Amino acid sequence: MTTEITEAIGKPARSFGSKLKRFMWMIFAFALLAVVGYNLVVYYFTYSDGWRAGSLTKFSNKGFVFKTYEGDMFVRGENDVVTNTSREPFRFSVLKGNKLVIQKLEENQGKDIRVHYKEKMATLFWAGDSEYFVDSVVVQ
Repeated sequence: MTTEITEAIGKPARSFGSKLKRFMWMIFAFALLAVVGYNLVVYYFTYSDGWRAGSLTKFSNKGFVFKTYEGDMFVRGENDVVTNTSREPFRFSVLKGNKLVIQKLEENQGKDIRVHYKEKMATLFWAGDSEYFVDSVVVQ
């Protein structure tokens, strides 16, 4: 009798185990899609961009597994006459593909420069430590 019913419907009834397995695969696929989507948005979406001018104090290639180019720059301002205030440096990262920018920053450490940056929403551990990514340099 059950063979007549399954022949009439065309599909055998699924067991609880196969339904649970299918549900778990759907959860895994959704989680994987969410992680990939988040990383794409963080990597490609630019929150803001602009220019900063100042003195490049540090530029280094650091990291254990993922080497990133990181820099610090003290930004000039109108109130630079006061010397006893501690200012936070402008911390930035440079992607490995920007060979010209890396070369300019390595050659001009300690000099006054202007950098164009793009601010991202968050950082990705293989791209850099900062949300600010420099993509061009002008030596002053």
